Amino acid sequence: MSPAPRACMVANCDRPVRRRGTRCERCHKRAWRAANREYAQAAEYERAQVFPEATKVLRNARATIAMLLQRGKLRRQPCAVCGKPGLPHHPDPTKVREIVWLCRTCRTIERERAAHAAAAEATAAQKAEWEALRQQFADAWPHLTPAEREAIWAIARREPLIASLPLEAPLAQQALIRAYGASHGGR
Repeated sequence: MSPAPRACMVANCDRPVRRRGTRCERCHKRAWRAANREYAQAAEYERAQVFPEATKVLRNARATIAMLLQRGKLRRQPCAVCGKPGLPHHPDPTKVREIVWLCRTCRTIERERAAHAAAAEATAAQKAEWEALRQQFADAWPHLTPAEREAIWAIARREPLIASLPLEAPLAQQALIRAYGASHGGR
């Protein structure tokens, strides 16, 4: 007959001790967290940095679908495009249960299409932002004092290629607009 397990040495704790030691697992972890609070906080911060919010949402959606498949509450279906065996695809990960079943090939094509659309949208936003800054510059330039103009031109000339160009050159004009945006904060 084996001896009765020893009780944890922490007051008001009657759980058995770990295999080696004088405290139970719960009390041991609590003491470690108290002694290493900064380390634990740094580790938590690192975990938050490794996975941005969008990745966390997508991982949560995938885990939910995997759980539904495992429990039998959701059945695998063929690809919606070609009819091959399908895999779940989330067009919008925030809507967890709205999935499209696509085979690997069709899912890759869909992801590339979505990435291309996002890049085109970003490019359109950048173009609109540039046009707004260019218009702002055109409206403000005649009203700037000569000292302000010289300060903006000095900022533009910091770019190596621009230093040797005349003010009327298109590249110099673009550098001037960027310098105006940097010096005036986009106002």
